[in-house]
Amino acid sequence: LSARWPPFQKIQINPSDPPRLADRKARWGGGAPGAGNGGPRATGGSWWRTIAYSIRAGEPLPPSSSSFSSPSSSSSRGCCRTALSCSAWCLAFFAVLVAVLAAYVQSSGVSIEGLLYRIESAAYRRFIHLNAEIKEMKGGEDRQRFFDRKDFPIVQDFEANFKKIQDELDYVMKNVRTPQFDAVVDGQAFLNKDQAWSVFQFRVYNQDLDFNAKYCPVTAGLIQAHPEISYAMFSILEGPKHIPPHEGLYSGVLRIHVPLRIPSDCNTPGIRCEIRVKNETRMWQEGECLVFDDSLEHEVHMQSEGIRAVLFLDIRRPLPFPQNVLNYLFLWYSRYIGVVQESVEKARAYTMSERNPSRRKNRKKRWRAAEKS
Repeated sequence: LSARWPPFQKIQINPSDPPRLADRKARWGGGAPGAGNGGPRATGGSWWRTIAYSIRAGEPLPPSSSSFSSPSSSSSRGCCRTALSCSAWCLAFFAVLVAVLAAYVQSSGVSIEGLLYRIESAAYRRFIHLNAEIKEMKGGEDRQRFFDRKDFPIVQDFEANFKKIQDELDYVMKNVRTPQFDAVVDGQAFLNKDQAWSVFQFRVYNQDLDFNAKYCPVTAGLIQAHPEISYAMFSILEGPKHIPPHEGLYSGVLRIHVPLRIPSDCNTPGIRCEIRVKNETRMWQEGECLVFDDSLEHEVHMQSEGIRAVLFLDIRRPLPFPQNVLNYLFLWYSRYIGVVQESVEKARAYTMSERNPSRRKNRKKRWRAAEKS
């Protein structure tokens, strides 16, 4: 906390401070008047700061006088009692909540499964409403298509590590069996009829795939450092490839493409390599991210015979309160959906199974052709 949050940073007491200022600093974490580095700063006496002090490294709460007390002082014991009291209240609240739900189930004759079904149905209706609300808030069908990548700090981290991520992609393509997109994500066969779109997933709706992460420690580490990412994978197209027009299911996320491998003949006369979102198109440039709204209609044209590979990221969309809280909750809960669990198990089966020699040979042939081009 002290590294990120100013209220918990240490303060200095300077010999030149007036007595009243030095005394105030000493009372709230600065140490004895005239001393050097003090203890943790607490710029007030609110209860939440009291609890934070009791949790932080066993340090005592700053005393009410200008002199410090030992960790076994009455203020420290009082601080711990405050924290324990708060924990007791939280436990009591949840106990009451469970009791109320149990009483409701018993009186209404509804089973636990029925109650959970009702809760999930209500949550799904709220999800549909929130999705429509976000679309309307952002301009409906006329909402922004592409975004300036400089407005997203997350982009800088991935662009700065572009070469390392690219090396890990090369390793995966040459040594790991990667499934077709529709083989691990149900209902996507219409996007991959030619079986030329393979993927290597790192995170599926906030659930990390550790069995894939071990092959790409840099990429997986960057993804794990950004909890706002809800979905992450290598997306590999073996050209020529066309992904037909389609729309993402949810407008509470934005999509980022980190271009890792783009064929050298892309966007030359007669060869289109682009992504279209509604009426706007963009071309990929290695190392330069694209940020767009995938809940709008979009499609991909990749007419080169080489390989186009990007790191595909879905991030939480910046929203005002209370939509941001609801968006966070829905994306967090998505990891428990049955379809997501099935997708994770399919990805695990592909990674853990033996490689298909004929497919690997064909992939290496295409890869060498792309390198020569």
